[in-house]
Amino acid sequence: MIIDDADLADLLDPDEFAIPVMAPFGELYAIRHTGERVTLGRERRAAEGLTVGRDGSELLARSCDASLLNKGDPLIVEGVTWALVDTDPMDNGFTWLFLAPPSPPPSTNSPWQ
Repeated sequence: MIIDDADLADLLDPDEFAIPVMAPFGELYAIRHTGERVTLGRERRAAEGLTVGRDGSELLARSCDASLLNKGDPLIVEGVTWALVDTDPMDNGFTWLFLAPPSPPPSTNSPWQ
């Protein structure tokens, strides 16, 4: 079932459920997932060797916004920078965005420079 643009706009209204997310192309609105969600998609990703752990964050965004993102893109959610690890598009106009803390830059304090 496809959700129409009016429904998406209502769900992604920051006065309702959505939070602003800064992406490389600008601001988008998403719904932060809280709680446990177990899907075959997660099992598939784990079987393919992708690490999407429970320590990460999951967002639900419009598929048209998600299509502008690339794996590894930084996303700033409520002041915290995350890296896009994977996406899981659904057939209803939304896409799950799986986030993880970005890798820290290499240390500049190492004597092995």
